[in-house]
Amino acid sequence: MTLLVVDPDDATASTLTNTLSQLGFVVSRITVARELEAYLAHTRPELILCPYEGEGPRPLGITESVLAVDPSLPVAVVAPNGIDKRSVIEALRCGVVDVFESDELTAGLSQRIDKAVGRGSRLVRVAAATSEDATTRAQLREFQRDQRAGRYIQMGMLPPSPMAIDRYRLRHKLYPSLMLSGDFVDYFRITERHFAFYMADVSGHGASPHS
Repeated sequence: MTLLVVDPDDATASTLTNTLSQLGFVVSRITVARELEAYLAHTRPELILCPYEGEGPRPLGITESVLAVDPSLPVAVVAPNGIDKRSVIEALRCGVVDVFESDELTAGLSQRIDKAVGRGSRLVRVAAATSEDATTRAQLREFQRDQRAGRYIQMGMLPPSPMAIDRYRLRHKLYPSLMLSGDFVDYFRITERHFAFYMADVSGHGASPHS
């Protein structure tokens, strides 16, 4: 699996490429987005990783420049110093397939990379199967961006999993039909001796639910 890091900062780029190489990925690096067209002439990476420059005037400037070359490129944002929710949504609306935050760069990174590559591959296949009409392609990309941003917001509303309340251990797993789900689950303490648990199911849309 070939990954491309686009980062002008030698220190952060070196740390990321070394981490990815140790996980078994084939990693290349360029320093600026304007080098991308020459790189794409001979290699098509499964995922492009761009830094989140939270201290700069354009935190997503590199990401936007990469997507300007080709909006169908699978791009993920790396934020080793953290990123706020508003910026995550902004990144997803730009067209990235995922955002890797600081705690995700140490544990489970390989699995996160695999999932991001899978999402990127699906986007490329859908784009290839779509009409060549530019308006149709633009509408599809807009829909996909809204789906990813909506999923991030929805998953952020769910309770922690697992979660401990007294001697009980609570865990949930939500499987959306695509990216979003109308169903919801929550659990929380209401008194010193009691806690509440509920599930909400949205019926009347799509296939009937099954227990």
